[in-house]
Amino acid sequence: MMAGEGRRREPQRTSFGVWVRWLLFGGFGAHHYYLKRDFQAFLWAISFGGFGIGLIYDMFRINTYLDEVNKTSVFMVNRRQLLQASRKPAVLAVRTIGQLIFAMYLRFIAFWAVPQDPRFSLPWPTGIAGIFGGLAAAWTVANIGDLGYRKGNTRGAFIGAMVMEALLAAALRDEAGEVDHVKYGDAGSCFWVAVVAIAAYAWSRRYLSPQEMAALPRPSGWWRALRYFFRVALFWALVTSAFAFHSRIELNEKEDTVAGHCYVYINSPQWEEHKQAFYLFYIQCSADFDECKRQIWEAIEGPSARADS
Repeated sequence: MMAGEGRRREPQRTSFGVWVRWLLFGGFGAHHYYLKRDFQAFLWAISFGGFGIGLIYDMFRINTYLDEVNKTSVFMVNRRQLLQASRKPAVLAVRTIGQLIFAMYLRFIAFWAVPQDPRFSLPWPTGIAGIFGGLAAAWTVANIGDLGYRKGNTRGAFIGAMVMEALLAAALRDEAGEVDHVKYGDAGSCFWVAVVAIAAYAWSRRYLSPQEMAALPRPSGWWRALRYFFRVALFWALVTSAFAFHSRIELNEKEDTVAGHCYVYINSPQWEEHKQAFYLFYIQCSADFDECKRQIWEAIEGPSARADS
């Protein structure tokens, strides 16, 4: 029995379905999700359709994507011919540029999401940031490379990214032996990590055979949706972390990071006073909600506010 024989046949994707999703929710990757290109859907969701350019490019590629997901006879015949000729996937400029841009993008966000402030950071924060950023870059390169039933050297991408992270950390040490964190996290460092990961991944690229395609796991719709939303939520959590720990603002005539201001407030006497006041207010509202509502309205509109407003 051939691999995949007897498995439930999945419904075919239609041109109407994909074009409607592209038109209405393309910026969130809805059409790629429909075409089971889940990782590309995630990338579109965090970049508003590949920074707009990817959404336009999709107009010219949707029919190809439909052939791939539906495994049409044209697609399967072409794939068998490529395998018989022992041809490797060509190095496509668009795919390589996509790997480079998104690997740099995610490496940058992941790197700066790690706090460096000694009030919050873990031991060796710069090293942790480098590891985290390198993993994000390699993961991105491998997942983009695997689109379209292809396979590359995923392990090589991760090893290459980690080696490049180590080399950059060594090259950016100052006289005191400390790594220049700003240069380590800038666009130049992101570029070199991404380039090495791409080169390592492409070293042994190949097409998947029809048997391998049939044997690929078919996650349920619930699992795919959960994975998609988890990835998007995690990305924006990292963006929030990067902003909170590295963006400096002035508050009460003092400049600090957003997280730093919160830290100072939580460790101040005012926090204990406010916490106690909030607790008493909660107890009162639990006991007499109408009285609580009256006090809120008086605080907003003054003593003349009606209690039953």
